[in-house]
Amino acid sequence: MTAVGVVDMIVTEMCVIEVTKDGLLVTEIAPETTKEEVLAATQADLKFVDDLKVMNV
Repeated sequence: MTAVGVVDMIVTEMCVIEVTKDGLLVTEIAPETTKEEVLAATQADLKFVDDLKVMNV
């Protein structure tokens, strides 16, 4: 666990999420994973960048 304001990036097997002042922003997604799958896996309010990249795994 961590304190509020300490984490600026979250990396999971599904995606990379940047923690911004405006919320959680998905910047990269795993190959063969859809936005819908990422959204279904969490209750967090995620936003996706327009130029979403595929993670290099």
